[in-house]
Amino acid sequence: MKITFPMLLGLTFVILKLTHVIDWSWWWVLLPFYGLLALAALLYAIAGLMYLFESPEDRKRRKAVEALGRYGNALSRSRR
Repeated sequence: MKITFPMLLGLTFVILKLTHVIDWSWWWVLLPFYGLLALAALLYAIAGLMYLFESPEDRKRRKAVEALGRYGNALSRSRR
């Protein structure tokens, strides 16, 4: 497993907290471990909002492209 900067920073904060060098709340100490999770949640929220506010024309176009993809897959299977 590759050690990333947030993991190293979080581990450092935990060690400093357990040795009583810092007197922070555990929420602040463990915050670096949740950075990637927060980024993923943000990206999913943006994608969800984009889907919510998709125009009807875009929705029709996406469905047409999906239908063509299914048709193309059916053709390639029938040629085997």
